[in-house]
Amino acid sequence: MGSCFWKVAVTAIALSLTVPAAAEPGRRGDKRAELHDKMREHRGRVLRERVGLDEKTAQATEKILDRFQLEREKLEAQQREEKKKLRAMLELDQNDQAAYTRGLRSLVDAQQKLGKLRQQELDELAKVLTPKQQAKLALAIDEAMKELRKKLRGGD
Repeated sequence: MGSCFWKVAVTAIALSLTVPAAAEPGRRGDKRAELHDKMREHRGRVLRERVGLDEKTAQATEKILDRFQLEREKLEAQQREEKKKLRAMLELDQNDQAAYTRGLRSLVDAQQKLGKLRQQELDELAKVLTPKQQAKLALAIDEAMKELRKKLRGGD
């Protein structure tokens, strides 16, 4: 698989990132819901302004990203939890090899499921985006991620 495939994969994942459970008022507060809304707005601007999608194509793209989001978040949470368990076992210097095996199997299983899910998402995106639009999307998200990392480091 070419590098364009992986760029698009990273793009799709990054564009679809949201704050888990943010849309549930009261669960983590209105600030999380507000952040969720801002992230969706930003994603929409990236699709329309940086990628140059027309309204119909941008909406179709957002619909695809939204459709896969819940399952992706679930698998990503599973990965984080398994890594957390493995880290804790290592910090305690445990020697339960069967527990390490179970943790590693669960982690790999989640990674494989996430990979399949991402492939399905990319296949769906390819139905609405031209290769050129996919390339623009990949580059736009690279820039957006650089900007985000800069802001997180305290740079303006």
